[in-house]
Amino acid sequence: MTHASARPKTRRGAALIAAAIATALTLAGCATPADTAESAPASVSGDAVVIEHAHGETIIPEKPQRIVTLGWMTPDIVAALGTNPVGMEEVWGADESGYQPWFEDFVTEEYGETPEIIPFTEDGPNYEAIKALKPDLILSLYSGVT
Repeated sequence: MTHASARPKTRRGAALIAAAIATALTLAGCATPADTAESAPASVSGDAVVIEHAHGETIIPEKPQRIVTLGWMTPDIVAALGTNPVGMEEVWGADESGYQPWFEDFVTEEYGETPEIIPFTEDGPNYEAIKALKPDLILSLYSGVT
């Protein structure tokens, strides 16, 4: 019985570590310090991250502290990289609390609290609820937000 209960924690930890590594590698590939200094506007410091995409570029001037996550897997990645999201939408597979059990266990243990659940409407996430959280960054991987 002890062996069986330890197994999910190992898988959970491995999944979080894998997600963290994948995200770190992706962000590392987006802009190196040399690339940032050469391609970024003059007002962007060397610590900023510049992410080029289909709509232009996004500049993240410093490490965000208040992150809202939309879409499945995004809260797991943010939490595994060291920041508890301030808000997240209820994700697929969530229990009655709105969180997937492993996520709720992890953030409660690591950060002492869970993020606020962003209500989802027919028109998508409740943007007023997101605005009220005053996020520094909104990540919406796999969310369907257009």
